[in-house]
Amino acid sequence: MSYERKVGESALFKNTKSPKLSDYNGSITQVCKCGERTDYFIDGWAKTSQSGTRYVSLRLKAKGPKVESTATAVDRDIEF
Repeated sequence: MSYERKVGESALFKNTKSPKLSDYNGSITQVCKCGERTDYFIDGWAKTSQSGTRYVSLRLKAKGPKVESTATAVDRDIEF
């Protein structure tokens, strides 16, 4: 049986494709009160606090089209 992700639930897996970026990765789908679904990438890093307690630091990043910065777009459109 394969892993089936449900809305609001996720799992982190060992990052084997690009381990220099994060130790673990996964994804999650959240639904707001208005009914709009948003997909996120999750990155995780295994860390140790100053007191020696181990923990996982997480980062959520919205999935979607990459948006080009305005400055870069303007620079490309200039003709001399």
